[in-house]
Amino acid sequence: MIKAVLFDMDGVIFDTERINAKGWKKVAARYQIALTDERIGMLRGRTADVARNLFHEWFGDEVDYDEARGARLEMLMQHLDEHGTPLKPGVREIFSYLKENHIKTALATSTQRERVEIYFEKGNLPLQFDATVCGREVKNGKPAPDVFLKAAELLGLEPGECLVIEDSYNGIRAANAAGCQVVMVPDMDEPTEETKAVCTQTLESLYDVIRYLDELKKLS
Repeated sequence: MIKAVLFDMDGVIFDTERINAKGWKKVAARYQIALTDERIGMLRGRTADVARNLFHEWFGDEVDYDEARGARLEMLMQHLDEHGTPLKPGVREIFSYLKENHIKTALATSTQRERVEIYFEKGNLPLQFDATVCGREVKNGKPAPDVFLKAAELLGLEPGECLVIEDSYNGIRAANAAGCQVVMVPDMDEPTEETKAVCTQTLESLYDVIRYLDELKKLS
């Protein structure tokens, strides 16, 4: 029985992964580094500390990660200032559904809390969850399970009682390692044999997640 839904943020609640990818491309051109689509995908869902280590592995001392990340964040924030934070389809509806059906919610994201608050403010979306776990608030970032284990703990639930909604490979690996049920709603990353093997469902949108939860409710 699903007692809580744990949400990733970028690519699940907000349609920001494409903005981030474009930002990384501009950073790559500015610093003349080989930041390929594959490498950008490897950064998806990772904490800054993990991403910093990847940058060092790829580029050594050729570019400072924090400087490059700062440039990318500046581009992102300029976009959000001008256009607001774009929502993924079905966000408001799924939050309403979960509230009406007394299903707990948690935010479990690799993004730091200060930026999370800005995203929600500029998206005109209340930051109202029963628990939130952000960025460096756990020891190990995704694909380690820490963020989902912490979210379940804060909710007073076992991981197996929680359904995670994720869009990235690293997030799916983390949720599976935590022992949670996992639904993939693809964004930038397409489903693979690996994700199909560990996800309970692969669904096209949050509207489909609502329908899936409704079906489970009827069976319980």
